[in-house]
Amino acid sequence: MIHITASIGNLHARLPMRSIIGKGWRSIGETLVKTAQSKMKEPKHGKVYIIDGKAHTASAPNEAPAILSGKLFKSVGSELEGNDLLFGAGNDKTDYAKFLELGTEKMENRPFIFKSVEDNFKEIEVEFGNQFKGL
Repeated sequence: MIHITASIGNLHARLPMRSIIGKGWRSIGETLVKTAQSKMKEPKHGKVYIIDGKAHTASAPNEAPAILSGKLFKSVGSELEGNDLLFGAGNDKTDYAKFLELGTEKMENRPFIFKSVEDNFKEIEVEFGNQFKGL
């Protein structure tokens, strides 16, 4: 059975895999990163702020986070760790990633990590099927 679980502390979706299908997982990881980053680039519909004399439109609830400094955008990544594909966002400079993804008591979520997995789930199923055909 294939499982998708989440590690909220580091905001990674942990996707178990077998080493024989690592090449396919690398491709899926790249696709997930591109999907999350493209969601962040989409037009936003939240509140407009003036920052350094320029208008910045924040994300509305249930939209992927807007890009302001680019730190969160650059933190989106994937890597193979043992038999797992790690995909997520956040580092020591973007520890707010989990609050955007999951929301808080005072702020609705701005999903982009788990939504990227959801949006690509069919491709993940197809890739698994293709890899297991060769076993």
